[in-house]
Amino acid sequence: MTRAVIVLLLLAVCFLAGVVYGNNGGEEDNPIVPTNVTESDERAIEKEVQSAPDSQHEVLTTQPEMPAPATEKTASVLEAGITSFFEAVVTILHQIAELFF
Repeated sequence: MTRAVIVLLLLAVCFLAGVVYGNNGGEEDNPIVPTNVTESDERAIEKEVQSAPDSQHEVLTTQPEMPAPATEKTASVLEAGITSFFEAVVTILHQIAELFF
């Protein structure tokens, strides 16, 4: 029984660490490196931006606020549940330890 609880806690820790790394760490650790752009490419981009209607250009530059993905919500629920379970286990073990010491 104890072995199963320990294995489940380790799996939960690994899962949550992967979720946190996937959401935050992976993007910050790998910055976008600019590529070499030639002058002809720059001119073509400027022409496209100038020829595009203003309303379309604004739509391309603004990003709508999107709700949090389901994975983030699931991870936060799992984190809260596992944290409360862990706190209960630690509290019980602490009370048992206080009986003997």
